[in-house]
Amino acid sequence: RKYKSWDVSLGWNLLPNETWMFGRAFKSDVYLLTGAGRTKFGGDNWFTINLGVGFRVFLTDWAAWRFEVRDHIFNRDIIGEDDRTNNIEYSTSASIYF
Repeated sequence: RKYKSWDVSLGWNLLPNETWMFGRAFKSDVYLLTGAGRTKFGGDNWFTINLGVGFRVFLTDWAAWRFEVRDHIFNRDIIGEDDRTNNIEYSTSASIYF
């Protein structure tokens, strides 16, 4: 079976800060995310809400590392009974700024 999802999210930079690692200070951010979208699986299609939190640290002036945790929440019908589903997503990425 195929699983597809998409969402549009908004973020709020909750804690712009500095993080101390390896004896140095790095600019960092803790941010909250919320959004909405669709989830398709097993021939069904559901409205989905997502909530999350992220951490971003700038390793240099031009490079950053990001880690996020999101919960994709939707109600699905299982044998005639609605059931809330929570799909937890963990992601990490590297960014290069020009």
